[in-house]
Amino acid sequence: MDNGFGNENLVQMDYKSKIMGFYNNGILKKAIKMACLKYDKRVLDFGCSYQQQLEKFLPGHIEYIGFDVVKTWSDIEDYSKLKNVDVVFAMNVLEHFFSIEALRTALKNFKKIGAKKLIVALPAENYAEYLIRFLLAKQSEDFFAHTFKAKDVAVELSKELGMPSDYCEHWRLQILARFDL
Repeated sequence: MDNGFGNENLVQMDYKSKIMGFYNNGILKKAIKMACLKYDKRVLDFGCSYQQQLEKFLPGHIEYIGFDVVKTWSDIEDYSKLKNVDVVFAMNVLEHFFSIEALRTALKNFKKIGAKKLIVALPAENYAEYLIRFLLAKQSEDFFAHTFKAKDVAVELSKELGMPSDYCEHWRLQILARFDL
């Protein structure tokens, strides 16, 4: 399956810093609240990473499915073959697609698998966000070399899905948005 990501130089993020862990957990909790999961049953964590952190904060009635381009991190091989997924979480992942067409394909696949909501987190891409992530995550600059700017991803999201139904910032470092599909 062509997943739209370049598989080279994948970075495994280890948040040994308690502040970075607190920050990322806050993003996930805010995203879950934004998703309004009361009546939903099944979520896809698109770009779940090896830690699958989102699952730790979900309500007990939710079935969690993690997908990542690194097969050993994924619960499934091909997300586009899923059915009856209520919500897709794409947390800090859409800016890593290698082409706009691959991003558009993923957005179409989210609809195809039955998702009613898409929750997106994008980096604010300001100096404070770069500095904080670099210092706290202790990662090389290669990690920050996104294929697309967050604003370019936001433009594509708006073209394909319309305006978000909910939007907020997290510490002015992250942008979270909910799109109703």
